[in-house]
Amino acid sequence: MSYFLELPAKMIAVLRRRRRLRALAALGNCTVPDLPSFNANIAFDDDVDPSQCEIRVGEGSLIDGSLCFERSGARLQIGHNSAINGGTTCMISDEVVIGDNVWISYDCLLLDNDGHSMDADIRRNDLQNYMAGRPKNWSVVKHRSITIENDAWIGARAIILKGVKIGKASIIAAGSVVSKDVPPNCIVGGNPASFIRQLPVIKDF
Repeated sequence: MSYFLELPAKMIAVLRRRRRLRALAALGNCTVPDLPSFNANIAFDDDVDPSQCEIRVGEGSLIDGSLCFERSGARLQIGHNSAINGGTTCMISDEVVIGDNVWISYDCLLLDNDGHSMDADIRRNDLQNYMAGRPKNWSVVKHRSITIENDAWIGARAIILKGVKIGKASIIAAGSVVSKDVPPNCIVGGNPASFIRQLPVIKDF
């Protein structure tokens, strides 16, 4: 009996894996050395050309969550021995660069763009344009790449906003909203995230 109960879940897992492999194959540049450890769902906005987008993943990394490419030419680069955990979403219009030995916990959000214009007169037309299938006008939306350096740890449900650089070995406390650069070797937390304390400088191996 348990076999028949497990069968639908297994079939769904197979279908999801096939969809993931098709998305990876559609990318213009894709380096994923260990496919069994790449479990992320990949999505492309309607006006995105996947052949112009890129994913590069280093050896020994475990990638889960959701990766959404919002603009043609968007890039995701992940180093060696890094993890993106379940429920985490990366919204990529420019570039997200994640170093080696990085932990990104559950339900985090990485946004390298504002999503909408700061001008309300422009923004009030966004829904109608979306429903009509018109491409987003990125010239009125602010976007800048995100960089997370080696050995950083991003706590659960943290939000990393556009243009942020998180320094080597720093820790982002759970639930924080990071809107400014974080220096190396420190803990920040809160909304907006602010300095909590310094950490010992780790040795390079």
